[in-house]
Amino acid sequence: MPPIRLALDDGPIIFGKPVKGKVLLDFNLVKKDEMQVVYVELKGRIFIEQTTRTVNSVTITRWNSIDLMERKISLWKRGRAYPPAGSHILPLPFEIPLGVNLPPNFERTRDSWANLPHRMEIIYTLHVIGKRPGLFKLKENIKQPLTIQHHDTVSAPIQTRLNNGWDKPWMTVRGRETFRKYLLCGSEADVDVRVSISHHV
Repeated sequence: MPPIRLALDDGPIIFGKPVKGKVLLDFNLVKKDEMQVVYVELKGRIFIEQTTRTVNSVTITRWNSIDLMERKISLWKRGRAYPPAGSHILPLPFEIPLGVNLPPNFERTRDSWANLPHRMEIIYTLHVIGKRPGLFKLKENIKQPLTIQHHDTVSAPIQTRLNNGWDKPWMTVRGRETFRKYLLCGSEADVDVRVSISHHV
């Protein structure tokens, strides 16, 4: 059993509402490992992978990442909190604020005209980290990917009707745009979105 464990609250994670859960410290193992500090960190990033081919037919893959958010909360320091009487487990509840203007999880892979893969991914990850003393001591690190949704009160009744079965017509709306990192230069990417909409909901 690891010295630290993560237990997230049940239910969906919604933008604009905090990410809630608790970290469980096994004090017997924490003391044995000489763990000093435990904290949680929520990270959101965009990862971009682009493969190109030079005039000499050499394939080059470039990776780029853009930070969307990073929030860290300290939960425990050695000597400041102990388990309740009769237990060796210390629960550490936490709430991490989550903004409303962040993009949801996303993954897109496409082949370019030269059959070279381009990929973009938006991911959110919750880390629980326990630090040990010493420069070369490894950290205890729990990495939990998160799926985060936007809160949409308008679609709630529509979703209810769809869950009950929908036998009326559908309409597909399509939009396609080309985006460039900078106004006049830089790599560009095509975004093609298709949305199916139910009629007369």
